[in-house]
Amino acid sequence: MVLAQLILLVGSEPPPDPGGFTRKTKRHTPPADLMAGWLDELSAGGYDPDGLVESINRAAAGRGRARPAVLSARQLTAVATYALGPSGRLAQQKVFTRADVAVAVGPLLFGFGPRELLRVIEAVCGHPDAIALIGVKAAREQAFAPACVIANESAIALKAALQTDRRNAPGSLGTPSRRRSAPSSASLVAARSPSGRSR
Repeated sequence: MVLAQLILLVGSEPPPDPGGFTRKTKRHTPPADLMAGWLDELSAGGYDPDGLVESINRAAAGRGRARPAVLSARQLTAVATYALGPSGRLAQQKVFTRADVAVAVGPLLFGFGPRELLRVIEAVCGHPDAIALIGVKAAREQAFAPACVIANESAIALKAALQTDRRNAPGSLGTPSRRRSAPSSASLVAARSPSGRSR
């Protein structure tokens, strides 16, 4: 019915799907049932399925396993400095452990040998900018904080202390030792004139 109305409006049938790209609804077919079709598609594409497997195995055997890369001392220091710096993940976290270091620097070590992760963890935790913390509640291992985080926290605490001792701050009532108490309601009543207006 709808197709007939479209033909009347447009004047011809709609064109078929160009190239047959509209996909049919998927159905679950076990891979074993699909294998024959895949092999036929390979053959139609000019590939011999058995020859393809052999060529992949030959290429893999001829390719020597590259030795994993090792970080130089300079690279090791650079990774540790970055991890502990203001833009590093450890600074965002504020307090970290060795496990947190592994999570933070692991993605940076793609292509390097697995032992390099241990070297980087030791370099980060032994870096002068990794400050060991004591008395951290619920810590199962040694906790650290980046020096940049401690510097920021100290600056904030100093700023807050300076602001609380200001005499000219808006709303301040004088020096901390001579602050006046708020006027009582009795003193406000006594200060009013008989007309009810303030003097």
